[in-house]
Amino acid sequence: MPKHGTISTKFPGWYIQLQTDVLLQLPRPDELSERVADRLHNNRGLMKKALRAALCPPVTKPAVETIFTELFRETGELSIQLPALKRPTLGETQSKYDWIKSIERDTSTEESVTLSLVTVLAAGSTASIGGREYELRIAEHLDSLLGFQHREWLLEHQAEFPEFMALLGKCYIDFPGIVVVNRVGDRLIPYCNPNGSRWDDFWHWLRDGFNVDGRIAVGK
Repeated sequence: MPKHGTISTKFPGWYIQLQTDVLLQLPRPDELSERVADRLHNNRGLMKKALRAALCPPVTKPAVETIFTELFRETGELSIQLPALKRPTLGETQSKYDWIKSIERDTSTEESVTLSLVTVLAAGSTASIGGREYELRIAEHLDSLLGFQHREWLLEHQAEFPEFMALLGKCYIDFPGIVVVNRVGDRLIPYCNPNGSRWDDFWHWLRDGFNVDGRIAVGK
């Protein structure tokens, strides 16, 4: 069988990463015959056409973005009107959590919004996703993600919302509109989690990802 070339280094990093990802998803040697591999090697046009059909379908939105949009789904569990709230300064976050070194990003809105909950897992899925996949699935929705100030307000007023209290013990709620960095370089997001008979403030590593018990607070 002819020797095959290597991945070109003349392309941008994101494209090289895509090439690597495609290679990793190819059928294993025990699933693909050498005859088929030779046929594709000797008919590059056929292989190019097949890959283009998979990666570049003629739709208004790129297929990958469409998939991530479909995975960003409202759960219908909560609808709470929040007032206009200012994003916190670094000093304000550090006054309560002295381990915070910096704010990596804060895309959370400062407008009055209606809080609702979404999941980024496929319907019926119980499988967790890692941090990198989690970030990919929320990347197109950063402007709608709620942050630190929204979590703080909701915790302060939690007793006023029976529907919020009814979710105690059933889920945790991420507020990934803000990402902070601690003194050893870990990236964290705020979330609400049950603590006895109340919701309380917690933080978790973004790299931990998202699981079936998770919800994401968004505003609309």
